[in-house]
Amino acid sequence: MGVNFKTIDLNYLLELSNGDKQFVTDMLDCFSEDVPNYGKKIRETFYANDVDEFKYYVHKLRSPFAFLGVHKGLEILEVLEDATTIETPEVKALCCDLEKMTQEALSEVLVAKQFA
Repeated sequence: MGVNFKTIDLNYLLELSNGDKQFVTDMLDCFSEDVPNYGKKIRETFYANDVDEFKYYVHKLRSPFAFLGVHKGLEILEVLEDATTIETPEVKALCCDLEKMTQEALSEVLVAKQFA
């Protein structure tokens, strides 16, 4: 693809695609469609203190982040998924970091779509 990004790393996706540009485009589209919904649900369940649903949506983000190489985001997701309670300043800070990283990744995906 020839473009370097700050948040996403498309090497795994490109390797997985075996040169199939439509596959890359489809995966970028899925990320753009699914990830905002997961982020919204994570935020809602955090503020509702619904630990089980929170962990469910945190887990749902793992695959899209893995496919698009959002490595730092995966680290945050791992910590959040292992949290036994979500009413802590640490979890709140990680949620804020995750939300920012997700927005950066979505912006980069829009750019990547132009080159796919």
